[in-house]
Amino acid sequence: MTNVSELETPSSPNGKEVLVPASRAEWRTWLSENADRAEGLWLVHRNKSSSLEGPLYDELVEEALCFGWIDSVVRRADLARRIQWFS
Repeated sequence: MTNVSELETPSSPNGKEVLVPASRAEWRTWLSENADRAEGLWLVHRNKSSSLEGPLYDELVEEALCFGWIDSVVRRADLARRIQWFS
């Protein structure tokens, strides 16, 4: 099965960084290394109904909250994925 991170990375809606984590652990690692210095980024995740592998929205939010980050604007990246602002 294809992981969400194996697909082409969508372009940034505002020129800011785009991250497509392959797993919840990869997102947590990014946060532990960057949360204090980053102003925010677009995070790509799979739709709940998608057949792709990869972290779900709820998992990404749970990790973000541990570092004082929240989610915001969400847009459709393609049929199987969303791109969402986290800061």
